[in-house]
Amino acid sequence: MANLATRFQRARFGRTGFVAEAISRERTDSVLDIGSGEGWLLGEGIGPVQRRVGVDIDQQIVARARVRYPQCEYLDIDGATLPFRDEEFDAVVLSDVLEHVGDENKKPVIDEALRVTRAGGRIIITVPHRGVWSWLDPLDFKRRYPWAYRVFQRVARRQPWTSPEIGHKHVTRKEVTQLLDDQAQIERLDYSGWFAPAGDVPLALGQLLHHFGLLPFRMLWGLGEWQTLEASLPAPKLLAGHLRLVARRR
Repeated sequence: MANLATRFQRARFGRTGFVAEAISRERTDSVLDIGSGEGWLLGEGIGPVQRRVGVDIDQQIVARARVRYPQCEYLDIDGATLPFRDEEFDAVVLSDVLEHVGDENKKPVIDEALRVTRAGGRIIITVPHRGVWSWLDPLDFKRRYPWAYRVFQRVARRQPWTSPEIGHKHVTRKEVTQLLDDQAQIERLDYSGWFAPAGDVPLALGQLLHHFGLLPFRMLWGLGEWQTLEASLPAPKLLAGHLRLVARRR
């Protein structure tokens, strides 16, 4: 019960909290964050780590991260072609990345992450889980329901972050295990998010309303906080909307 209570207390910190805790469990001198986005995880989300490197293909957000967190190193490169030596990092993070890269790129990205992780180091992965509610993920409508997404694009006049063919495809533990290909041993595995649409759908609607100036940012932020909380609550595998794991490099 104590462990369950602790997980509920930490749920409000979401996937960033999971990654930060995983990194802090042992001495870590270097971290690579693949798909680092705005850089918040490395800049503020984790404890003291000597070397912090983030990579992302979006040049604009990488530029912003460099300005905001000058103590970190950010590169605008593809996660499947990393310019680092073998076994250069103590920990490598892929936090909500695999659902954005497309099936054909998942293995190259994982292989590169494993290559640059030292023997005995950790791969930390968070990803949407393919449970019974995954078909209701609004971010995956562009792949599952292209006709409906075309209507949305005409109304909202927004371009997707990833192509409709890639979508926001959820994955299973079996798929992640196959991607790791016996090069890393899973040491910790958490399923979370009892009913993901309860957080995802209101947030997606809120983002749309905010886009049209119909919802204040503070209310959108509140919806984001609720989505983070719901997505982090411990859940059984069948219902879980999110999968979070730590694997040890062999």
